[in-house]
Amino acid sequence: MRLPKPLDVVWCNFPLREAIDAPGPKARPILVLNIAPDGTVIAAAYGTSQAHTAPRDWELRHEAQRGTLTTFDMSRVLQLPAKREYFPPGLPALRAFPAARFAEVVAADAAARAALAARRRRPRT
Repeated sequence: MRLPKPLDVVWCNFPLREAIDAPGPKARPILVLNIAPDGTVIAAAYGTSQAHTAPRDWELRHEAQRGTLTTFDMSRVLQLPAKREYFPPGLPALRAFPAARFAEVVAADAAARAALAARRRRPRT
């Protein structure tokens, strides 16, 4: 398997929320955030074409395919094994996320972390 690079947008069988330890049932676009030095783990943000009317602070929009806007949800980042079960071979290439927009990736990640921390601090009712 040829490893993607950070900011590549590739197809991935991203795990479902209820089964994060297994590949998902279908390929979705993901934004590669980082690769482990030994190449065994890929940090990936979930992508969907189902966009909200106004993106949240932790979402990034990108035209990964011509005419298709993909929303990457930085609140859904997982460390995935670099295996064929997750990254099936033979799927078409997608447009990489522009390096010039890296500051947006960092800001969205910070917003996702802040939102998660705020939820954890809220008193339960």
